[in-house]
Amino acid sequence: MRFRGALSVLALVLLAGCGGDGSTTTVTVRETVTETAASSVPTETPVMVALYFLDDGKVWPEQRGIVSRPDIATVTIHQLFEGTENAELTTAIPQGTTLQSLAIDGGVASIELSPALTERKALAQVAYTLTQFDTVKRVSFNGGRPMGRPA
Repeated sequence: MRFRGALSVLALVLLAGCGGDGSTTTVTVRETVTETAASSVPTETPVMVALYFLDDGKVWPEQRGIVSRPDIATVTIHQLFEGTENAELTTAIPQGTTLQSLAIDGGVASIELSPALTERKALAQVAYTLTQFDTVKRVSFNGGRPMGRPA
């Protein structure tokens, strides 16, 4: 586009120089440049995941948008540990619980937490949150026997 504009200006200057009467002609050429913003960064669309909290003592999902990543299960657990802003929901997961490791193999999510969870409701919150993913059927807590959702 700029090359064509330069050629146009050159042609106009040459034509103006051929006047023969010795007068100077000024030619103004406006070039319109249109730039398209090309983004090399892909747009990240959040996927909806369920974080399981407690509503009247029963596990209850709260939907959240999380950017899809290979470690989405880990990100989801971290979100679960951060809690909820919904005043009607509570958690049995003790404040300060941290994720030490999470590995998914053969449909079993092996999760290491500190401190280890012992309360059934807290275990259920984590198990329900992880088993929403197609790759997880059961959850093993700190090397224990894998558990899944009730049928």
